Amino acid sequence: MKKTSVMVLLVTLAVIFLLFLSSFTNGTSTNPCGSCHPGKIYSQYFDILEGDNATQIPSAIEVGETQAVSVVVENNGDPGSYSILSDVSVTFASKNGHFSVNSPTYNIGDLPLGEETATWQITGVSEGVDSLLITASGINKQHRTLTFLFLDTYSPSITVGHPSPTPASTPSSTPPIAPLSIALMSPTSGERWAAGTVYTIKWYTSGGTKPLTITLDYSVSSINGSWTTIAAGIADNGSLTWETPNATATIYIRAFATDSSNPTQSALMIRNVEVNEAWTPPLIMIPVVLLFTAVPVLILLKWRKQKQAQAKSEGNGKWAVTS
Repeated sequence: MKKTSVMVLLVTLAVIFLLFLSSFTNGTSTNPCGSCHPGKIYSQYFDILEGDNATQIPSAIEVGETQAVSVVVENNGDPGSYSILSDVSVTFASKNGHFSVNSPTYNIGDLPLGEETATWQITGVSEGVDSLLITASGINKQHRTLTFLFLDTYSPSITVGHPSPTPASTPSSTPPIAPLSIALMSPTSGERWAAGTVYTIKWYTSGGTKPLTITLDYSVSSINGSWTTIAAGIADNGSLTWETPNATATIYIRAFATDSSNPTQSALMIRNVEVNEAWTPPLIMIPVVLLFTAVPVLILLKWRKQKQAQAKSEGNGKWAVTS
């Protein structure tokens, strides 16, 4: 190809690249990914609908009694092309331990624009005033490369049994403590990891009284345990590297957060991961790789040998004396 043609091609490619890039550098949005949509304003909200008619949260329960609890979560707004929230889940826990929950995490999965209902069964354990710690989270995966976390919490009160009334206390000017919540960013539910391989577990916390302590566990049996400790009582630094078990199974990873209040708050989230065998090349691949590596080398050596022989022949002919 002539030099002029090459220059024309390079200039054309540069112009196309700049035009393509310019379409992603304009516009503002209330959504972190809004810059991908020039000239438009996009927004997206993920809410626990506290006043929705489908939300059923009892204000009181007897010791030994079991009741159903349900909350409605909603994905709404105008987010453009990327509207689905992935890996949506809702976790449910007791703040003071006066009731138990049949299964702490309700996994929804993908949630398009609209509503979904999460349900649990709670059972009164001991008399006292408690709070239902509800945390909902979802991820918007922009272009499969950008990830944005949506998180909402709700903490209504519930009375278990008939506890003795507490003496009236002097009003305090101290602001209320936000409910503690934790969300697992990695792994996402159903993600595939290789056995015996190091990965990074990532989490996000909000609310509670600092400092927080984090405990990470895994189970190979079910979402309800039994649990094997990955790390206990570590600092809330957001991530931890961990080598997966050297076996194929569906494993459940649990992140448990505890704050420094008195009484303490706690929150948890559970994700499931598919652990598959680490890929190793079959033995037949070794000679194949060697063959494909050796052939080009042999061709190159043969070509160089021919060039050297040709150069030597031309040199001998140049200096030959004829009679």
